[in-house]
Parts: sequence; structure tokens; C-alpha cells
Amino acid sequence: MSKARYKDIDFSIPSSVREAARKGLELRQEHGRGGSYGDEATARILTTHRRVNARKARHIAQYFLRHAAVGHSGSGPGDEAPSNAYIAWLLWGGDPGRSWSEALVRQLDQADRAAGVNSARKIPSRTERPRRGDGRRAKRKAQR
Repeated sequence: MSKARYKDIDFSIPSSVREAARKGLELRQEHGRGGSYGDEATARILTTHRRVNARKARHIAQYFLRHAAVGHSGSGPGDEAPSNAYIAWLLWGGDPGRSWSEALVRQLDQADRAAGVNSARKIPSRTERPRRGDGRRAKRKAQR
């Protein structure tokens, strides 16, 4: 990705995103669960770096697209521990991270369109993904 194309875009991580990721790390440490090592790595990037690059911004936005339907309602009623989904959601910046990353991706896509570059990468659904055996072996079988 050309840096010149994105020179007018601010890749700074907002403090609200930083704080949500920090809270996610604290909850993960306290409860010993929630999120994966990859989720934790993203939270560490969000809490320790000042900026992200275009690739990471798209990666963060894709997380929210994949997990928006999963319940991440919060820490539970009363004294209940937070759900794993809620902790993972926070590790990616929580609701502020979703808003920020989606706005950033819109700006990236707009810059790509202005430069004549197709940035839309379709993520295939589970039903569209090839199953094992649908590769070369299936092609050879179809040719027989």
C-alpha cells in the first residue's frame, strides 16, 4: 500500500480506544480468560503504539465485522464476571475501536478509489470457502 496515497489520513489511536484495550488486558489478566493470544497482541499494540498502519486498521475493522453479532453486552449483572466475548471485544478497542477503525477504513477506501485502486477484498462466507478436496484433486476428477 502506497504511503503517499494515505498521507492525509490520521492513523493515531484515540485515547478511548487505548483505554478500552487497557481495560480488556486488565480483565484478561484478572480472570485468566477471554480472547486469544492474537487478541491480546492487538490490545498491546493499541495500548503501546501511537499509530497503526493501514493494514492493521483494516484488520481491526474486520474483527468487528466478524464479531458484531456475538453478545458482548458487558460484565454481567451484579457481581458476575465478564463474558469471554466482552473481554475479547475490549481487547480490540471495544465500541470506540469499532467506530474508529470503521471510519479509518472508509477514509482508506476513499483514498484508494481516488487513486484508482480496488481496495475491496471480499471475505468469503463459510459456505463459499472451498472444502477439503475441492482443490486440484476435484479439478482432475472433473476432467476425467
